[in-house]
Amino acid sequence: MSIKLNNSVEPNLPFQSFSSLAVSACQVNLKVDAGESILSNVNLTIPQSTIYGLLGPSGCGKTTLLRCILGYIKPTSGSISLFGYPVSKSTSIISIPGSNVGYMPQEDALYDFMTIEQLFRYFARIYQMNSKDLNSRVSELIEILELPSGNRLISQLSGGQRRRVSFGCALIHSPPLMILDEPTSGVDPVLREKIWKHLQFISSTQGTTIIITTHYIEEARRSNNVGFMRKGTIMLQDNPNKLMTTMKVNNLEEVFLLICRKPQQYCVQSKSDDNCNSKSLDEINVNNQPSCSSLPSTSTVPSLHEQGRCSPMKKAIISIKNWLTVFLALLIRYINHDAFDSFTLGFQYFIPLSQICLLCFCVGKQPNHIPMAVVNRDNWSNSLSTMFVSKLNETLLSVKYYDDFEEAFDSVGSLENWGLLNFPVNFSQALTDRFSSMEVDSEDVFKRSTIQLHGDLTDSIVSESLIRRLRKSMAILIQLMVSTTLPEKSNLVYSSFIANSPIQVKDVSLSNPVNFEERYERAELAGHLDFIAPGMIISITFAVSYATVAFSLITERTTQTFERNLVAGVTPTQLLFALSLSRTLFMIPYFFLITFLPISLFHLPTNLRSVLHSVPLLMSMNISGITYGMLLSVICDRLESCVMIAAATLFIIFSISSIIWPFQSIPGYFQWVSMAIPTTSAASTIRKIFYNNLMFNDFDALQTYLIVTIWAIIFSLIGSRYFRVK
Repeated sequence: MSIKLNNSVEPNLPFQSFSSLAVSACQVNLKVDAGESILSNVNLTIPQSTIYGLLGPSGCGKTTLLRCILGYIKPTSGSISLFGYPVSKSTSIISIPGSNVGYMPQEDALYDFMTIEQLFRYFARIYQMNSKDLNSRVSELIEILELPSGNRLISQLSGGQRRRVSFGCALIHSPPLMILDEPTSGVDPVLREKIWKHLQFISSTQGTTIIITTHYIEEARRSNNVGFMRKGTIMLQDNPNKLMTTMKVNNLEEVFLLICRKPQQYCVQSKSDDNCNSKSLDEINVNNQPSCSSLPSTSTVPSLHEQGRCSPMKKAIISIKNWLTVFLALLIRYINHDAFDSFTLGFQYFIPLSQICLLCFCVGKQPNHIPMAVVNRDNWSNSLSTMFVSKLNETLLSVKYYDDFEEAFDSVGSLENWGLLNFPVNFSQALTDRFSSMEVDSEDVFKRSTIQLHGDLTDSIVSESLIRRLRKSMAILIQLMVSTTLPEKSNLVYSSFIANSPIQVKDVSLSNPVNFEERYERAELAGHLDFIAPGMIISITFAVSYATVAFSLITERTTQTFERNLVAGVTPTQLLFALSLSRTLFMIPYFFLITFLPISLFHLPTNLRSVLHSVPLLMSMNISGITYGMLLSVICDRLESCVMIAAATLFIIFSISSIIWPFQSIPGYFQWVSMAIPTTSAASTIRKIFYNNLMFNDFDALQTYLIVTIWAIIFSLIGSRYFRVK
């Protein structure tokens, strides 16, 4: 097909071109898994140094075709070449996708936390631009696109200004090929005219080839050529003025209507499909369609070594340097985002630290102000029963005295009081007799010196805490009594107290006589909080890592910034490594805060040495969480579904990873499932590090590292494999 050019300038390409066509597509088809055809027999020819307008209604396949041209989507059949090179080889040979193409997607695809100048500089680094020319280029774009100050945040721009900034990101490096998807959408007519004049200028003076899609069909008449697309097929392509002259209409909208109404008159049917092949009005001849055999084969494409003059070693050094330049640009962008985005900072620091503080404040503490009825029939003045109640923590009980036992007992039944403490008649005398003489063996003495506790024992935590406090108060009382009357018998009295507690509660953990205060303080510390806190630290670390990574990757994909980076030449490996390193750097302060805070504020029974030994374990859980977040971003297409799966993951961790209840309580047939989860072994190991002085290089710790590493490898292999596919 012959297409006349209005441009006489020879394009100044940074590579050797093997065709006068910038883009050539032959019989391109694309079908989805269900067999639905997205593109059907697409034939396309775009000469160099021209503007090509791709027109058609929404959903006709324009954006999909552009992605095929860029190599972002692989067609089911057919072939596409860029400047004479197969699109499959264009990345490594002519850097398309890469620095030789400027791409503007349908969405704005911008980073709201950056300023205009920061965003332009970011893409300039991705495109390997010379820093000397960058300042003037940024100022030039701000002036051409009538943008506000370069220090203005992207989040503060209007919709039209955002579109202009997105357009500027595609223009920043003056590429030989530009692909613009709806560049003038949301732009006022005056600025739209200015943008088109600039496109015509760079096409005619710099030899830039521009492919543009637009909803404003009439503005495409400024293009050198237009192609009308419908139902996945380019029906007709030619010079817009020639089309209007030949069809005797006044605008391109009428041209498109005529083509749709009379496809047989203006299109030729393909032998293999009922849809039309793209044709010029002058040459409606199937034989004049671009031949697939005219496209260069892979074997005839010169390699990098054949094109370049550098030695292999120098090429390798240049490649490494370019790779690191892009990697550092990505890393700086992620660090800036994490440092200045209030939501990310809050989610990474404020929420986890608040969670662990709330846990320490609200879990594992002694219940307070328990309503308690007391019936005291002890008839001593300054009775031991009165002293016993006074030894209780003032905030533990809310005491109400009763004279009648039945009335007090009924108050417990009506839930007015949690329980009833009943002191028998002559309790003080009987208690003194019981512990002043080790030979007392009277059932009546034991009965009269024993406190009766009637309470709602269905709440095991309250019951256990209350009984422990009651026993502590009794132990202190007896110690005081014996130390003043029978100091030489204090050990015997202690042994008798353990064997025959006046509160009739046996504690098998009490052995080897030691100081009463020390023993009971240790019993209080070894509570629920000590068990839950280390496991919570592990689970929160894992959850924060996978949630932030999954959120970041899904957001980039839905806003098309991920696609824009890929077209700019960023590889998935670079992006994932930069994100992982950024997340790890920001997690280092978190590791110390999440461990030091509970110890310093809530006095967990551990020390600095144990905290330092826990850091490698937390680091490994962070890496495992990062890889799991990558997997979540592959599984979920939307943030909503990601949130649900992330929450479900956290619920599963709490349920079966021995976070809030001992591993030994899990049924034997289910324990192997629990042990296979990385958080189970990690929670058990960090408790041993905190309380048993386990070192990070001990066998149990190394075994945990192995389990966590295996899961990280599994997550990363699956995630990276399908991450590339998506």
